[in-house]
Amino acid sequence: MAVYTHTGYNDHYMYLNHGQQTIPNGLGMGGQHNYFGLWVDVDFGKGHSRAKPTCTTYNSPQLSAQENFQFDKMEVWAVGDPSEEQLAKGNKSILDADPEAQALLEISGHSRHSEGLREVPDDE
Repeated sequence: MAVYTHTGYNDHYMYLNHGQQTIPNGLGMGGQHNYFGLWVDVDFGKGHSRAKPTCTTYNSPQLSAQENFQFDKMEVWAVGDPSEEQLAKGNKSILDADPEAQALLEISGHSRHSEGLREVPDDE
């Protein structure tokens, strides 16, 4: 596992577009149009990582063996509207209820900036 933080060179952190005819449709992370650090096409079947020598936004190397690639499998976390159950829990952070999410944050070398700044609801 590796963590790449922003370089400060630009602010091209994320790009998301859907349903347009004149600009790319998909999800891009770092870099710029047609030269993303990681690009996932709108059909989720193909993508690219054109970070040569590195991605200008994150200073990451090319993240795939080949510049252009096809997906065999993709795992996606926390995409979409919250469920009724999640809405009923109020403004609680996912980190309060999910120890795995807490562990991933710590493993990546980051901390919870809101820790100690808000009270955790007493419903647990």
